[in-house]
Amino acid sequence: MRIAEVSKQFGISADTLRYYERIGLLSHVHRNESGIRDYGEQDLARIRFVKCMRGANVSIEALIEYMELFEGGDATLRARKTILEKEREKVRERMAEMQAGLDRLDYKIAHYEDLIVKAEQKMVGGARIGEGLSTCIFSLLVQTCHAQTRPRGSGGALCRMGTARRRKRRRLPIPPEATPLRAAV
Repeated sequence: MRIAEVSKQFGISADTLRYYERIGLLSHVHRNESGIRDYGEQDLARIRFVKCMRGANVSIEALIEYMELFEGGDATLRARKTILEKEREKVRERMAEMQAGLDRLDYKIAHYEDLIVKAEQKMVGGARIGEGLSTCIFSLLVQTCHAQTRPRGSGGALCRMGTARRRKRRRLPIPPEATPLRAAV
């Protein structure tokens, strides 16, 4: 099977297949009389294995070491198992980091949902939805951020003053529902 066919079958670029061969993940790929790569069943099995391991986030370095050991036969079974166990632990660590990031995002999204509800409740006084809503949400967010990073009671007036200056510069009216709000913690 030629490189273009293998590339199409596995969804791997021809450059990646050449790279895998160059670094030793695919060794001894047969070539025909013209020097063109002719992938056999054993090569295809190796490509399947490499693709599977890369899909499991096994590093290239670990795969190179694994394939070198594979060439050593059954005498290297324990060493190959150890490589896979180390890679599994790395994947678990990355999964824990990703879970922590997902938990932070979920928390922030829930916080935004609370802020939107509070802003909408303040707007019930007759203002159109959309008009002033983002201003209310922004004010609540700024106050929340200040409440989390500064001692209570410090910086609130400065924050509102800065927002008022920006509005004045853009000549936007200050909606009545966006006037001094307390920190939404």
